[in-house]
Amino acid sequence: MTIQVALSELLLGLDVQSDEANSYLNIKTGQVITVGFGLDWSEDAQEQVDPSNGDYLALPDRFELDEYSMMGNFAARSVHAENLAAALRGSGAFRRFKDAVLELGVGKDWYAYREKAFERIAREWCAVHGIVIRED
Repeated sequence: MTIQVALSELLLGLDVQSDEANSYLNIKTGQVITVGFGLDWSEDAQEQVDPSNGDYLALPDRFELDEYSMMGNFAARSVHAENLAAALRGSGAFRRFKDAVLELGVGKDWYAYREKAFERIAREWCAVHGIVIRED
């Protein structure tokens, strides 16, 4: 049986990965499920998502996504490289970077770049696990 998943579901699952929430792919249904603190999931749903039972694959986590490197790569390619690189220094870098891309008028470019990077990661992850992506 071939596992299929919608690209849009994968991207949403990747987008919410954090310390508080994790997304998984149900390999039987192709559904992406996110569980974690502050999410409106019943305890049954959270207990159901047990990667050790073989029905679920954990999506790449926030460390594997490495959004900090994405921001650095985007900054290096930008005409605002110096300002964006400065925003990435020290604590609070994520907030400063996001504020800076908006202030500099490159927010749309950043989010398009980020989406493409997430899509590349999703496609590579699916290839490794033999999962077919539906482009819906």
